[in-house]
Amino acid sequence: SNIIFFLIFLRRIYTLQVRLQAVIAIILSTFAGFGVAICANAILLQIIRWRARRASMSAAQEEEEARRAPTQADLENALPPP
Repeated sequence: SNIIFFLIFLRRIYTLQVRLQAVIAIILSTFAGFGVAICANAILLQIIRWRARRASMSAAQEEEEARRAPTQADLENALPPP
């Protein structure tokens, strides 16, 4: 929602100041571009960290399940003699 507010704010600046000087327009668009790039970078980093965390949790869970599961030899030893 902050990004939407920021974009609306920038639009207001552009529409209210139609006769902006070229330098000011370039500076504002540069700041807007860097802001979008930084936000996109932060979002991508969070997604990558989330995927890595999820993968490590999944691997740990599979390892725990493998440790808990009885082996074939244990199952054969548990059978009563014929």
